[in-house]
Amino acid sequence: MARTAALLFVAAAMAEAEPPAKPELFAHGGFLRAGADEGWLSAGGSFGGTVVVPFASRFALDVDVAAASRTVSNFGSDFRWRRTLLSPSVVWRKGSERAYFFLGGGVGGQFETTRFRSPERIAEAPNARPTILFRTGGTGVIRGRLLWRGDLLWAHSHILPNLSLRAGIGYRF
Repeated sequence: MARTAALLFVAAAMAEAEPPAKPELFAHGGFLRAGADEGWLSAGGSFGGTVVVPFASRFALDVDVAAASRTVSNFGSDFRWRRTLLSPSVVWRKGSERAYFFLGGGVGGQFETTRFRSPERIAEAPNARPTILFRTGGTGVIRGRLLWRGDLLWAHSHILPNLSLRAGIGYRF
């Protein structure tokens, strides 16, 4: 009963409150599962940064840059992929100054290099492609202007998408 009352109180407070109107800057890390036209490549560590600039009471421009890479070795051959995602999006935010959820999407770019090395040959292919992306997550205050953020990014440029799950720490100006 007490939990239900607490949840209703938080929901009511969030319904009346507005998300923050100040810019935010985040550094994040996590994992990216890389998709391609031939199937899933593998998962690798991801790191990057995000800038959030509000332009309306519930909307913000969310510009994200993330990089990930992975090398897979098999029977004397190496396959390495490296991807950098530039992901600008418009996000809808619901919550308060202390915590809010966001959901949005946009069009960005994927810059990738794949390299295959075997005893017989070496092949490297740089590539740049447009992406359609979707993102969702949440942001909250740790203390003062210090923030946390967790998000899921879906960036689609191949038959299979890049899926990224990340956590970050940030600052509100």
